[in-house]
Amino acid sequence: IGKRQSGLDLASYATLRAGGRITGTDVVVDREPCHSLLIAKLVDPPPFGGRMPLDRAALPAGEIAVLTDWILEGARP
Repeated sequence: IGKRQSGLDLASYATLRAGGRITGTDVVVDREPCHSLLIAKLVDPPPFGGRMPLDRAALPAGEIAVLTDWILEGARP
């Protein structure tokens, strides 16, 4: 899946929800994409650190919208 940074592991739903050292469990805040650090880290510039995915092209706006909608709907597996 890619590099694991700051303890954040995106390999599975369970590890995503566990968060990382910096994000804690705020990486995805159910029904609140504006408070979910996952969405914040996908934009340029992010509020801290580098944009995700690191050292790769930014996700297309449509893919970020899908993730935003998923969080709005409750971020279920």
